[in-house]
Amino acid sequence: MAGGYHIRAYCPNRLCVHVHYRPYAVTWRYDAAYTAAEACGRLPGPGKQCPACGTEMGFYPLYTGDSVLDG
Repeated sequence: MAGGYHIRAYCPNRLCVHVHYRPYAVTWRYDAAYTAAEACGRLPGPGKQCPACGTEMGFYPLYTGDSVLDG
C-alpha cells in the first residue's frame, strides 16, 4: 500500500490552547477518509468536545504517507 489517510480531530476555537491533534481512524483512500471525517462531524457522541475549552471538535482527513497495513 502506497499511503494512508488519518482522520484527525482539532479544536476550531482560535483562542484555545489545545494543540494535540487526535487521530480517530485510518483509511487508504481520500474519498473514504473525507466521507468518514464528515460523518464524524455530524454524528453525536462522547469525546467530541475539546478537553481544554469544551468547543465541539472539527474533523479532517490527512495524508500520512505511510502504509496503513504496516502498523
